[in-house]
Amino acid sequence: MKKTILLALLISIIPSLMGLAFNAVNPGGIPLIPPPPPEKDRIVDFQQMVFIVSNDQLTVVDARRHQDYDEGHIPGAFSMPEDDFERLYAEFNAWVHESERIVVYCQGGDCESSINLAWKLKGRGYADIMHYTGGFHEWEEAGQEIEYGPWEPPFEDAPLIQVDLGLMNTMMAEGAIAIDLRDPVSFEAGHIRGAVNIPAGYSGDPAEALGDEVYSDTDLLLYGEAEDWDAAGELANVLRSIGFTGAHFYPGGYQEWEAAGEEIETGGAS
Repeated sequence: MKKTILLALLISIIPSLMGLAFNAVNPGGIPLIPPPPPEKDRIVDFQQMVFIVSNDQLTVVDARRHQDYDEGHIPGAFSMPEDDFERLYAEFNAWVHESERIVVYCQGGDCESSINLAWKLKGRGYADIMHYTGGFHEWEEAGQEIEYGPWEPPFEDAPLIQVDLGLMNTMMAEGAIAIDLRDPVSFEAGHIRGAVNIPAGYSGDPAEALGDEVYSDTDLLLYGEAEDWDAAGELANVLRSIGFTGAHFYPGGYQEWEAAGEEIETGGAS
């Protein structure tokens, strides 16, 4: 009798232990201990949030349910409910590099969705996460602009995510490809190491210029001489429309790269 009871207990406990073990090693798993509230220096107040949204400065992420998002959200926000994290993560990761700063929010008040989402993102390597604790409620009550409807893939309306010199080096070390927007003569005279030349106004197929070894989820770092926003935005939209979702912009351009003494190559494409 005792053996039967012991066996029954083991049968009921083992699956639970296996589930706990899987959850512990799964970056997107449910935290066994609720994540702590954000530290004070990680909190974005209302005025800071207005500035961020007005200037397309950072990636903003809405952690509420899709239905709540559809009924109204902060302009430009990426819809990523915490309970839909696993399905949406690959798409989010193709758009936002782990080294970039992001802002998460939910409804505000006692809402913890954004805190839980931040915990999951940190588990995947996103360390620089800010929290807009006032949430959508504060934003709406203040009469700020609101967008409606489902989230759309960030193609034409996507902010052009910037990278600085340090992040440029980091991303290239991780396999990102630099795209030089200057004319072929300038490119041959000197360009960022490993860069591919796709001049502004290029009429060919960018995919052919990139070659078969560059995949659609590869991070692409667009740069010109300096501050070539229009050319970068135009090419980024073309790249996104053919499936290359990882287009970023290095506004410092070749001028900053050369002045910093970074590695330069000369000549045309190999």
